[in-house]
Amino acid sequence: MKNRQFIKDVVVCSLGSYGGPEAHFGVFNDQLVTKRNYLSEEEFIELIALSKVLPGPSSTQTLTAIAYRVGGLALVLQTLLVWIVPAVLMMIGISFLSANLLPLSTVNKALRFIGPVALGFIVLALYRMSQKTIVDTFSLFLLVFGTLATYFIKEIWIYPVVIVVGGLLALLKTKRQELKLAMDLEIEWRYLLIFLGLFVLSILFKAWSQNPFLNLFETFYRYGTLVIGGGQVVIPMMYQEFVEVTQILSHQDFMNGYGLVQGLPGPMFSFSAYLGAMATSDLGSLKQIIGGLVSGLTIFIPGTLLILFVYPLWLKVRTFSYLQAALMGIMPVATGMILSSAITMAIENTLSLPMLVITFASAISLASKKIPAPLLILITILFGISLPV
Repeated sequence: MKNRQFIKDVVVCSLGSYGGPEAHFGVFNDQLVTKRNYLSEEEFIELIALSKVLPGPSSTQTLTAIAYRVGGLALVLQTLLVWIVPAVLMMIGISFLSANLLPLSTVNKALRFIGPVALGFIVLALYRMSQKTIVDTFSLFLLVFGTLATYFIKEIWIYPVVIVVGGLLALLKTKRQELKLAMDLEIEWRYLLIFLGLFVLSILFKAWSQNPFLNLFETFYRYGTLVIGGGQVVIPMMYQEFVEVTQILSHQDFMNGYGLVQGLPGPMFSFSAYLGAMATSDLGSLKQIIGGLVSGLTIFIPGTLLILFVYPLWLKVRTFSYLQAALMGIMPVATGMILSSAITMAIENTLSLPMLVITFASAISLASKKIPAPLLILITILFGISLPV
């Protein structure tokens, strides 16, 4: 019964999750933490920090870890299907449509208020998270450090570096006699071995085979393995490979798909399904669908395997006094990372008064618990369609 309820909650999350991982965290916080209490606020923030350190889609890894906590591996697989497959299928469908059939101007009109509403999810999550993480001047300093570092340095390495620095600063502040090191762990290596084995196989596929689907597997497994920081980091890498290097897609085709994925619910990594389908579009409709499925699902495999390996270990080591001390620094800088994304989103939405009103109105409506996230998104889209530009 609990697993069934969790899947229903994942459906609500998938329908209400727009605007990238930070906005997704806001929806997860509202639905899975505040409403359902599957885990505490502190544990949720720890998970966000953990996903920021690991390669892969951070919001998907966070959701995967919560599913593992609630119902084990079986619930993880169900959760991934509900969370990933609808977005992947939508992106494959979009690959079959030309710009004339689905002009971006029409889509942009319908989705023009989605950005401010997604920012509202983040604002509410930040408010709730800060109540748990900002407890003194030191934690406030770490929040500012995490915000400024990730706002001004747009590099892949900055996320794990900020997490580590925050933890080390908290350790240095803690008295040595309060710390004890405990190491009595049973580590399940199977997920790590599968992760490494598929990585090696994908390289062999690329070297020895000209099969387009095996080549797509290698490409998107590599993306899922090497990228830390979510969709906003992997998109430039995709553009360089698919547009500038191989020229499989034109600039316009790439930007059409990228513009649309930002207005669709679910993980931004589903954009890979669009790229895979477009890359195989000249092979026939069936192979185009297969290409989209291979690409859209493969990119999630590395991050899922890593979180399945790391999270059970994390549940054991998080009680160690050294890690408990480090978490007092990790949680504020993780909150700062989300604040950095909120500032970036606010600037992208031009900081106009109407947009700010929409942002705070959506945050207040979510806090009141009277309007579910999917309904709020639907209302936003309807307003976008009906109001003049």
